[in-house]
Amino acid sequence: MKSIPSATLAYRQSRAGTMVRNLLWITAKQWSSGAAVTAGFWNGDDTTTVTIGGANRLYYGAGSIIGIEPLRYTSGLLVQMQHVQLNAIAPEVEQELRGYDTRIAPIEIHQVDLDPTTGDMIDVPFRVFKGWIDQLDLKRAPEGGSYVGDMTLANSTRSLTKPLTLRKSNAALQARSPGDTFRRDAAVAMAIPFNWGGQSAATPNATPVSSTAGTSSSAGAKNPLFYGP
Repeated sequence: MKSIPSATLAYRQSRAGTMVRNLLWITAKQWSSGAAVTAGFWNGDDTTTVTIGGANRLYYGAGSIIGIEPLRYTSGLLVQMQHVQLNAIAPEVEQELRGYDTRIAPIEIHQVDLDPTTGDMIDVPFRVFKGWIDQLDLKRAPEGGSYVGDMTLANSTRSLTKPLTLRKSNAALQARSPGDTFRRDAAVAMAIPFNWGGQSAATPNATPVSSTAGTSSSAGAKNPLFYGP
């Protein structure tokens, strides 16, 4: 459920004039080191610094966002896709989309209401979308058009589609419980043939080992269920 700050809600209910602006926050990665690189864009007139979650975020304006389709809210576990177009001519946008790895990059969209007379924020921005970049297509429009970065976003419900096996790795276990070797061989466990009660085809030269358990004292008696290495 979308939570709107009380001051913003009261201002909207007063039916006074308002300007709604969208703020986009992308967390990409350095190609070489994998370190996080953040960048913010909004459809305001100027570059501005906004405090969100106790941290100051710099958002580039002046046409960096071309358009965001209307946000849709539904109940249930359906993964919602959202489309955003950025102005790829803007140097900050080009640096973020081309200079860094944006594959499955976390992304947030906030909204803020501005007073149309003063341009001041009515209240703090509130989040309306959280998810990841699912697809990025850089398009060069025909002559007279814009060079755009067309992004398709998947909301946070996408995390529920992650297969359980991907969370059962040895690396995940070590991060949670260092030194625990329970899943050390999990990655190859299903790739090694093992036959119970018989000789594996993968070890044709195995040497039978005699066992006297449950056998007579006659020489040469061997239990077919026991094999040497």
